[in-house]
Amino acid sequence: MKNLFKLNFLFIIFIFISIFAFPTNSQNTCPSGSLNSTAIPIKIIIASNSIAKNPPLSGMLAGSVCSSITGTITTFTFPNGPIINTVPSGLIGKPIIGKIVLDYLNAKYGLDFSTATISQSSSTVSISISNIVKH
Repeated sequence: MKNLFKLNFLFIIFIFISIFAFPTNSQNTCPSGSLNSTAIPIKIIIASNSIAKNPPLSGMLAGSVCSSITGTITTFTFPNGPIINTVPSGLIGKPIIGKIVLDYLNAKYGLDFSTATISQSSSTVSISISNIVKH
């Protein structure tokens, strides 16, 4: 029962942070091949996800992104790293299955995805989402 209370308390804090934290656009230049020429502010909230048989985890990435689409894969790249990153390190580089909430220029989208992968190299963080279905 105490563990359930702790999880509920942490979830409430996570929701509070996700509502009030929105990044500012720092006018980062995107590389050629991106859909946008300058980085655009975004929040990507992974509301419910799982890896194989592990328990569900949650997290959020927020900052200015460059985006690209290759086939059915949409990639959001934070060129200078996300301003907010509450994604557990155990999710980096592993396939994530579940739902996300995408707040793109304050237009909220609920998305399902078959898989997503978060990658990180030095200060650059990317999330690749395959087969996005908008609700």
